[in-house]
Amino acid sequence: MALKDNLKRLRETTTSYNAKEFAAFLGLSYTTYMGYERGSWPNEETLVKIARALHVSIDDLLGYQLNELEECLNLCKAAGLVVQIDRDRNSDKVTNIAIFQDKRCIAQLPPLLFNYVTQRVTRSAAKITAEPFKVQFQAIAFMLQLVYEAKLQKTGSVSDEDLLSIINILESVKSARDNGDLPSPNTEDYKSAINEIVSQQTENNPPQK
Repeated sequence: MALKDNLKRLRETTTSYNAKEFAAFLGLSYTTYMGYERGSWPNEETLVKIARALHVSIDDLLGYQLNELEECLNLCKAAGLVVQIDRDRNSDKVTNIAIFQDKRCIAQLPPLLFNYVTQRVTRSAAKITAEPFKVQFQAIAFMLQLVYEAKLQKTGSVSDEDLLSIINILESVKSARDNGDLPSPNTEDYKSAINEIVSQQTENNPPQK
């Protein structure tokens, strides 16, 4: 279930607001809010604000439940990728997902980021079993992992809100790369560029204590 479906369902079931009233409650214009219910992606700050207003976790708001994780896992397997899941011994919660291609690990990501990259590639890949899926998955997962590792190194831990900021950083990295402002992946210059972006973002939004 996509964010737009969850957002409308949660607004209607957990509040008495119609869309216009809820937009005003959030401090957003009606047009901006309705864009979210129709499929546009809010920034990190707005996602957090919406989740708090609806009294749900970010995972619940985004719909990253076990059934969706399983769906993403099946999509990767259908494309010929091998997936290995790590779980917490006490809670049995999925903590990390390693993705392999041709016996080589191409990324290790927490569930929220794994779901994000899978769904993003699925929207753009012509066929789920086609080679473009694996190529795009590897490229996006590579960038996500670099940003995740850089963020982890900077902050010492990564919360759900940090994971959302990683997605936003990825979008800025991708935009910069599309405009030719970043070197090609798999180079030290590329890693340095991402570290610089993460440092700037962390300085502008220091971790909460």
